[in-house]
Amino acid sequence: MTTEDPDAHLRVSNLQRENAAAQLRDAAADGRISFDELTPRLDRAFGAVTRADLIAVLDDLVEAERLHAVITDEQVAGDGPGYRWDNPLVLNVKDSLTKIGDWEVPPFLEVVTGWSTVRLNFVHARPGAKLIDLVLLSGGGTIILVVPEGWGVDTERLQISGAQNEAKSRVSTRPTGDNPRIVVRGRCAGNVRVRHPEGFDRWQMRRHEKKMIRDGGDRPALEA
Repeated sequence: MTTEDPDAHLRVSNLQRENAAAQLRDAAADGRISFDELTPRLDRAFGAVTRADLIAVLDDLVEAERLHAVITDEQVAGDGPGYRWDNPLVLNVKDSLTKIGDWEVPPFLEVVTGWSTVRLNFVHARPGAKLIDLVLLSGGGTIILVVPEGWGVDTERLQISGAQNEAKSRVSTRPTGDNPRIVVRGRCAGNVRVRHPEGFDRWQMRRHEKKMIRDGGDRPALEA
């Protein structure tokens, strides 16, 4: 049954639509709705005209006493590239890329690469949402995702081309506890590897930490 709201007829802002979308992504991350169900609900949220439209999308996911606060204009957690579905953070990789250390992971991330090696290490990263939409557009090479224990990575929607190429994951598709879930999609003409940290990854993290201390910095860098 739809939650009653005396202001249900009022028109909503883009921020209110984004707030509703954030709730939907959280629901998909913790398994309350499937990813297939998420897509049409997001379409409805972004197409909402009134508060009643947003309430109808969220009614079975958000408690009645919280619903008013959820769709106010003050709830969006981030801004800039990566915090809107239509403005992802795009990493264009020409040679190779390693992202490691204390880096911010926005909800919408896109990697565009040719024949390159790309390593995204999330072990010490700061996720901006419980559900991270990672789009891979790769012409070849290898993409490696390293995640902490407890994170979930779903590669079922990733299209792999080439008889010798594959997406191989040693990580559960669903997270445990309050950890994030990465949903990987897009097209890849190379190999994708998903794993928890191994010996090489731990060595690379130690080397990165020493470099940051030596350079006097406290933030990660994009390393070729």
